[in-house]
Amino acid sequence: TRTVIKGTRTVVGRFCGRNWSQTSASLSSDRPSAFAQRVLGFDAPSVWTEFSPLAAKQGAVQMGQGFPNWDPPAFVREELAFALGRGLNQYARSAGHLPLTTAIARRMAPLLQHEVNPETNVFVGVGATEVMFAATQGILNPGDEVIVFEPAFDIYGAQAKMAGAKIVPVPLKVEGATSKMKWHFSMDEFRSKLTSKTRMIIINTPHNPTGKVFGKETLEQIAEIVKEYPNVIVLMDEVYEHLVYDGNKHFHFASLPGMWDRTLTISSAGKTFSCTGWKVGWAVGPTHLIQPLAMTHQWITFSVPTPTQEAIARSMIIAEQPYEGFPNYYAWLLDMYTKKRQIL
Repeated sequence: TRTVIKGTRTVVGRFCGRNWSQTSASLSSDRPSAFAQRVLGFDAPSVWTEFSPLAAKQGAVQMGQGFPNWDPPAFVREELAFALGRGLNQYARSAGHLPLTTAIARRMAPLLQHEVNPETNVFVGVGATEVMFAATQGILNPGDEVIVFEPAFDIYGAQAKMAGAKIVPVPLKVEGATSKMKWHFSMDEFRSKLTSKTRMIIINTPHNPTGKVFGKETLEQIAEIVKEYPNVIVLMDEVYEHLVYDGNKHFHFASLPGMWDRTLTISSAGKTFSCTGWKVGWAVGPTHLIQPLAMTHQWITFSVPTPTQEAIARSMIIAEQPYEGFPNYYAWLLDMYTKKRQIL
């Protein structure tokens, strides 16, 4: 059933952060809405459509949108120029440019404590957003339930809805004064949310927007509960993996006993190399979970631009080397963000 627009009422909505309006006088009185049911409500106000235009208009510091306002490091830009000069201008392998999947596999295998095959255990998409979209569309069925910790990145809910799934929230609660604020959740409440309909658990650590880091002990408890539900997979959104402060350490859920086969570990180059506009993201996981993503991706964008994949592949190798007086680029990155955080 589609909504029918009648009369001369003005229809107002949002598109790409801009107001748009249209009067039904310019429409046939019985023209059906162009919107599919699965996207109804997506024009509701969000940080993208409300805060970003206001910040640009007022010249304000935008704290609500996660992108750097500086260029990538020189070595990253140089690698993109080098890639363009090598004639890498045609379609890449759909599931990911092999030099990049190889670089990802080489880096992730010791962290996940598992062999990672660059051809079958790594998938590259147009940013972490498309990787997550391929996961929700390729794995979820209508009626499935997806557990998320709220407040949550709004993309999770929209993507689950488009797959016909239902979001089941687990609230994060805050305690302590501003300087020592901590976010926590009830493990009993989390357990109570899992049912026979639960298909996916999304864990974002470090967490957007609270900054919460899910520590090893917490993840171990979650893993023990997940073992009771063999149909459940865990989607780990780890795009902020290098930005962990105050002595906390990032821990990979997929490295826990029995969790490799149940987990998709997602990250991207955007936040790490300050190149969010390049849109290069990836997932690492067992072949049976990577395959649905790669198959779905074929019918969305097919492939990610080859030059950016090549540049990130080469940059990941350089990033492991000493950089600006630090053991590697990642150590420098954390120090740079720590200084900015201290100013705030």
